[in-house]
Amino acid sequence: MKFVPGFDRVLVTVVEQDKMLDGILLPEFSKDDMQAGVVMAVGLDVKQWKEQDRVLFGPHAGMNIQIEGVPFRVMREGEIMGKVC
Repeated sequence: MKFVPGFDRVLVTVVEQDKMLDGILLPEFSKDDMQAGVVMAVGLDVKQWKEQDRVLFGPHAGMNIQIEGVPFRVMREGEIMGKVC
């Protein structure tokens, strides 16, 4: 099944920060303030992010959904704080 987010929405799969941020040091307190994920799909109006971008976002950003039993988060493009390169 394929899911295409509407307009300015982004579909993200949440991953463990330790795996994604290998080599990037964050203060211990900030680990609770952000989550990491990989962009899986983008809506037609999304300009900044593309599929497979590794991104950081707040713990309350977007909405949790499940597609075929797999958890994802759908959020507005502006809720993403940045990209991990």
